[in-house]
Amino acid sequence: VLLTGEASPEAGRALAEALRPYGFTGPGFAAPIRPGRPRRITGDRAELAPGTRVFLVSAVARPDSFTATVRALGLEITGELRFPDHHEYPPASLERITAGWTSGGAEAVLTTAKDRVKLLGRLDLPLAELPIRAEPEPAFREWLDAQVDALRGPHA
Repeated sequence: VLLTGEASPEAGRALAEALRPYGFTGPGFAAPIRPGRPRRITGDRAELAPGTRVFLVSAVARPDSFTATVRALGLEITGELRFPDHHEYPPASLERITAGWTSGGAEAVLTTAKDRVKLLGRLDLPLAELPIRAEPEPAFREWLDAQVDALRGPHA
């Protein structure tokens, strides 16, 4: 099992142990989530510098984490709209986003990579995303390499 989020190697191992009564026999690993640099996805595609005024839009399970990450990166949040996880962004939601962006004086609407795919081409606003990546612990890569080698067999 590969545990993502604010995970530690100990948490990955603990999850694997907790799953043992249900028949899980594999190891547990962690893959903490790390933010990239926020970048415009419309217009010049430039990175957003610290101090850039942004209006946040998200439809994720843990919006507080998204907001905290944006603050930690030094961006100025002018306002925020949080929608339920997996929100489809009907026209009324797009109107709310436009109104929020307009009233706050933001330079861009900043969203998650997950929500970017739902918003791109549907708003006539400068849109930016905060990319994230999971960074599996080194032990996971070693384990995965061993599994692939075992599948290849001795004649590979």
